[in-house]
Amino acid sequence: MWEEPVRTWYGLWRQRLRWSEGGLRRLLEHGPAVMRSPRLSLRARVDFAAYGVQLLAPPLIIGAAAGAVTTGRAGTAIGLVATYLAAGGILAFDALRWEATPDGRPLPFVERLGRSVRAALFGVVWLAAIPGAMWRLGTRRGHLRYDKMPHAGSEVAR
Repeated sequence: MWEEPVRTWYGLWRQRLRWSEGGLRRLLEHGPAVMRSPRLSLRARVDFAAYGVQLLAPPLIIGAAAGAVTTGRAGTAIGLVATYLAAGGILAFDALRWEATPDGRPLPFVERLGRSVRAALFGVVWLAAIPGAMWRLGTRRGHLRYDKMPHAGSEVAR
């Protein structure tokens, strides 16, 4: 499958802010009904709850960082950031088990590890995007407007 990538840091920020807002809206608008639904399995409800809980990580980390600045005690903030990065790295490492080299062999351990570290570091953008979306949802008034991404297109076969 081919997908056109975001080409600038500003475009990436706008995309992640939009995705965060959509995720928060989904949680707020559908969460109560999903959690009460007798038609959904316990596993489906737990999955949805886990999705909602992961949206709390960035504000908690930012709050811990603010607390570290005011109290001079950085232990909690460092622990939360380390846990956030470790979880992202572990999930990326696991997902990369499906990737292969051009000749079809599994990725070498060192390459898989390097990619998972880069993916975890790249995920730090969510630490700002989710609180940014929370701010937008809490302060925006009037008609909802979604920011569309510009698409340049490509000659790549789809």
